[in-house]
Amino acid sequence: MKQKYFIDTNIFLRFLLNDHKSLTAKAEKYFLLANKNKAVLISSVLVISEVFWVLKSFYKYSIKNINKHLTSLLAHKNIQIKDKNLVLKTLNLCQKKNIAFVDAFCLLKSKQIKVKLITFDKKLLKLVK
Repeated sequence: MKQKYFIDTNIFLRFLLNDHKSLTAKAEKYFLLANKNKAVLISSVLVISEVFWVLKSFYKYSIKNINKHLTSLLAHKNIQIKDKNLVLKTLNLCQKKNIAFVDAFCLLKSKQIKVKLITFDKKLLKLVK
């Protein structure tokens, strides 16, 4: 039976950034276990949203670069996130329309559940149909 772990933002960040020798090594251990089919890594849309925000705002990654790294990582069969397909679509919409992860997710989620998105965000309103 595979071990299950809930992965927090800082684990994703250390793994993706490879910027702290000892913490990166600890984070890599979990992704290696998942890669060897010995573990399932579970996380949430909230965590992915925070990873996106930190990479964009603090580390100044481009949305294209964030999309590339997170899409590749989330494609792994042993990484589980509720609404994973919606998260992947959200990353693509962020890149396509140059909007924040939360805005893109709200837009796509509203369409998925067939309700109108209500917002005061003018940029987002242009995408609401």
